[in-house]
Amino acid sequence: MIREDTMASLAVLGGPLAWAIDLMASYALLLRSTAAHASGKLEVHVVTLAVTAVVAIVGLFSWRALRVHRGRSSEGWRFVAASSLMLNVLFLVTITATALLRLIDS
Repeated sequence: MIREDTMASLAVLGGPLAWAIDLMASYALLLRSTAAHASGKLEVHVVTLAVTAVVAIVGLFSWRALRVHRGRSSEGWRFVAASSLMLNVLFLVTITATALLRLIDS
C-alpha cells in the first residue's frame, strides 16, 4: 500500500504531467491527421478524456491526503496536500478549457 506522504508528494506532479501529456499527444495526433488529410479529432478527445480522468483521480488522492493530515501536527505535509489539491484543480480547469476550445474548433 502506498503511504499517505508518498501519495501527497506524487499528487503534486499529477496535474502538470497530465497536462503536458495532453498537449504533446494532442499536437502529435492533430499534426498526423492534418498531414494525412484525415479526421483524427476523435482520438484527441479520447486522450483528453483519459487525461482528465487521471487528474480527477490524482485530485482525489490529494483530497484524501489533506483529510489524513488534518488532525496531525505535520504542517509540511498538510501544505503539500493542500498545494497539490489546488494544482490539480487548476490543471483540471486548464485541460477542460483547452478541450472546449478544441471542441469548438472542430
